[in-house]
Amino acid sequence: MAVESAPTLPPEAVIGHRYVIRRLIGRGGMGEVYAAARPHLGDEVALKRLLPSQDTVANRQRFAIEAQAAAHIRHPNVVRLFDYGVDDTIGPYLVMELLEGPTLAAIHDAGRLPLAQALELFTGICAAVEAGHRRGIVHRDLKPANVIVTTADDGRQLVKVLDFGLAVDQRIADRGITTPGTMIGTVAYMAPEQTDGRSASPASDVFALGVVLYELVTGALPFAGGSPLETLMALSGGRYVDPRALAPELPDPVVAAITAALQRDPSDRPASPERLAQLALGDDAPAPAAPLVGTARARRAGAETAVTRTEGPSFTHFVGRAREVELLERTLAETRAGRPPLVIITGDAGLGKSRLAERLATAARRRGALVLAGRFYDYVGSRPPPLETFLAMIADRTRPASSDAPWAALDEVGAGQRWSAFAAIADALAGQAAGRPLVIVLDDLHCATRLDLELLDHVHRTLGPRGTLVVATARPSDAGPDFATWRNARAAELLELPLAGFGEAEVRAWMEGAFHGLDITPIQTRQLLRASGGNPFALVELARALVTRGELVQLGVGWRLELGDLPQPPSVAAMVVARVDELAPTHRAVLEYAAVLGDEFRAATVVAASGLTEAAVDDALDAGVGLRLLSEREVSVGNDLRFTSPLVRQCIYDRMPSRARRRIHRAVVDALAAIYGTTDDRFAHVFASHHHAIGAWPEAFDFAVRAAAEALTRGDLDLAHAAAAQADAAARELAALGQAGAPAAVARLERVAGTLATALGDPVGGAARLTRAIALAPTRELAIDAQIELARNLAARGELVASGDAALAAAEAAAAAGDRGRHLLARVAAADYRGRAGLVTLDVLDELVAECAAAVGDRPRTDLEARALLMRMLRHQKAGRFADAETDGRRARDLARANGLLEIELRVVASLSAIRSEAGDVAGSQRFAEQVLAMARRLGDRRREGIALANLGEGYVEAGDPGRGQQLLEDALRIFVAIGDRACEGDCRVNLGRAQLAGGRVEAAIATLTEAAAMCARSSRVEYEGIARMLLGEARRAKGEPAAARSDFAAAVELLGRIDHNNRWRADLGLAQTAADQGDPAAARAAAASAHAHLRALRARLAPGTSAERLDAALATATALLATLPTT
Repeated sequence: MAVESAPTLPPEAVIGHRYVIRRLIGRGGMGEVYAAARPHLGDEVALKRLLPSQDTVANRQRFAIEAQAAAHIRHPNVVRLFDYGVDDTIGPYLVMELLEGPTLAAIHDAGRLPLAQALELFTGICAAVEAGHRRGIVHRDLKPANVIVTTADDGRQLVKVLDFGLAVDQRIADRGITTPGTMIGTVAYMAPEQTDGRSASPASDVFALGVVLYELVTGALPFAGGSPLETLMALSGGRYVDPRALAPELPDPVVAAITAALQRDPSDRPASPERLAQLALGDDAPAPAAPLVGTARARRAGAETAVTRTEGPSFTHFVGRAREVELLERTLAETRAGRPPLVIITGDAGLGKSRLAERLATAARRRGALVLAGRFYDYVGSRPPPLETFLAMIADRTRPASSDAPWAALDEVGAGQRWSAFAAIADALAGQAAGRPLVIVLDDLHCATRLDLELLDHVHRTLGPRGTLVVATARPSDAGPDFATWRNARAAELLELPLAGFGEAEVRAWMEGAFHGLDITPIQTRQLLRASGGNPFALVELARALVTRGELVQLGVGWRLELGDLPQPPSVAAMVVARVDELAPTHRAVLEYAAVLGDEFRAATVVAASGLTEAAVDDALDAGVGLRLLSEREVSVGNDLRFTSPLVRQCIYDRMPSRARRRIHRAVVDALAAIYGTTDDRFAHVFASHHHAIGAWPEAFDFAVRAAAEALTRGDLDLAHAAAAQADAAARELAALGQAGAPAAVARLERVAGTLATALGDPVGGAARLTRAIALAPTRELAIDAQIELARNLAARGELVASGDAALAAAEAAAAAGDRGRHLLARVAAADYRGRAGLVTLDVLDELVAECAAAVGDRPRTDLEARALLMRMLRHQKAGRFADAETDGRRARDLARANGLLEIELRVVASLSAIRSEAGDVAGSQRFAEQVLAMARRLGDRRREGIALANLGEGYVEAGDPGRGQQLLEDALRIFVAIGDRACEGDCRVNLGRAQLAGGRVEAAIATLTEAAAMCARSSRVEYEGIARMLLGEARRAKGEPAAARSDFAAAVELLGRIDHNNRWRADLGLAQTAADQGDPAAARAAAASAHAHLRALRARLAPGTSAERLDAALATATALLATLPTT
């Protein structure tokens, strides 16, 4: 409805002696709706009355019918009616729940919905209409304008069907309101029998639902004309445009459902709205009730399809829950063997309990089982009668309600009749299965009545041995005493599956699945994890908000995410606001201090900041624990309590007035300073956040710079990134005031921010900030630190020789300043970058390790020794000295762990993975590679994440799965392209060519490897240029081009020999085989002999316990080739 003119009722008008008019919400053709207050309850409702021009006897009768129809239907998808009356001033009125949210028509006008979301909403509409039909109510005016999309108490998206003004109750005689032959309803949604003036039936609503479905999925009406008459003609002709002509991607079940619903003959349409929804979803598809999500590994942008090019985000797919899915499917498989347990999936709202149950239902249908589903609910003023949920699952919807029916008025009969009725209901449920396995899925069992639970016991006890499995979902924390008592008494018979929230891996998997082609960074993943609290529903709503705000945008075939301050959507806040509102005001005030402190806190700090007594604070915290707002479990060392979810803390914090927030932040700063002091940089990030919230910009800048530097030293890039952003924001505020931070702090921020930008994938921005740091540095030490990081930045851009030269220049500057520690650090960095270009010898590395192992000043620098050992380990690895490499690696890893150097530890484990691969231990190599990927994402370093993905992909190629390997390599390549690392991009393209070659795509491999070899040459990556030429030789030899292959093999031998690479034998052997193919035995023998010698040397240097199978096979090939060649 739209507001078309000034309201006709004045504000503050009192209706029915208890409703106070507040404002006009909307006006339709017959009535108008106001928001009205109920002073006696302290809330607002919707009050509807007839327009004065429409206040006729017939319309008053229709108005009364609307009230009676809504009152008879108790369902969460139907608007709730609270009251009906006749006021002396305005005449009849009805009072309903006040719904916040747009109509479905308004949502549809804004653009066609993604298919999954459209089906989710359509399923809710069908459920509402089905509930009406079960009560004998036919709506007769179904259309998107009569559906509101709102938010349920538990935060889920919910559709509400309203406007029963044209409804007809088939249980009572015709009251003569409608003249025979009159058309009732909106023309475009009418069934043919309605346009003919015949009586509407439940089948007429099914037809209207088919029109709604057509409109939702295509964006157009099936029957439309320039006028109502033209629309009527289209309807009577029964012809409409094939929905696939408007939406080619529509799946078969949706098209079939539309076709069935729009049949002219009512008897040819689906038997019920519920059946129509099932058809639309597919007979074996679960209803998308809760917005959880899909496949464990989403389709990647590299495998582009029409779907990835045209569809928006996919919010309704399933990720994670592998253990629970396996356990449920095993229970399903064992159901026939004996009495199965009664399965209850438990957890808070939004965790995906219903989706997990529906996944089991899908598996059951595929195995031939009959699945029956029901839902309990208990909203204010709306709860199904006892046993109604079970009775609704019985196929005979027209069962008599007479007193002789075994299920009539069970709450009034004695125990003997009750058990007789239970048996009748159980038999009716089992009879529908007709010998097939039966699965009963029950949602929100915690809302069940005692009688429902008794019947459930009976069904489980009697039908379980006959192949019936019952799966229910429940929120024990919201349950009443009936459920709690029943659950405790049946503990031995229950299989309870408690669901927890998502972790980092599931958040990443969901985002990548929902937004195909999205390149999400580890830090962004953790930001979303924290903002959503790991709650899948909250994650979905947060993603929707980010799309709306333009921070998550589609670009071509992929998506780009740029996070700012993460919003908390109202639907998410609604999940916790009710519990927060149960707190007494004094208790809420205490929790506000806790919310300012953070997700975790000490009670003593709350006492110090609030000035309250310890007893008063304890009372408030106990109240918070009782309402599940706070928890004493899983709290980190040094803290006493935590909020049960970041969502709870954020909700309390956001609801505080801004002045109150600043006042509490000031009190907390004073308390923390008194307890901890202000000189320990480990707490600098805490002080920075509080000063930022207060608006004390000089202090916020100073603490944020200190916090960023401290976090960067520890390798905590998440905190360093957040602190640097706070420092930048404070610097902008100071500049607006004509002020600036201290010169040393400004230079330090530039150095830290430049280092972070390089690590997080912005080398260009990083170079600019590091250059500024060098120019602004007030001390030589700070300038040298920035020079060393600028060298790293050059390496990140693939400028390996230049980066080595820059590091050596920094080493000279440190030596001139007498700074031995920085001198050695710069030399180790130079060895790293020059080593990747093949410019460092083993003697140089031996000397560097010895120097770093010696004490620097008055203490050993084991961090420097760890870095130097890593460089030597890599050199040993490339040369095939695997035993020596593992010895250095173990020592470097121990030192890295002792010093908290996650990056060094990561690189050691990555090298161990490569060693395992070279030794033929593919499984061991992959285990290391998985560890490396997890470490890289924990570190947040984009380049390291890309390298880890590439190494993992290379392992899959070695393991005989080139398709999976190529997928991971494409993931890695996107990262390298995005961050501008040309050296790593070239390396990755080499491995991508290897995957293509392993998959039999020779032409594609040759093109990829040719480009890769050129890239590696430009970035001085001798190793990978040599590997590329070796692989090109193998590809061209397979293609029958011996001359080109021989040239490639010869180039590979020269390049790999230049750096004594362990793969030189493979290039030698390829050269020998190609020369033999060309009839050049002398060249073939020389190359084969070289390969044979290198293989024997590698075999002798294998680490103890390492398999020699791969080297032995190659050695046998070289030996056999030599035997066929003449000696002269």
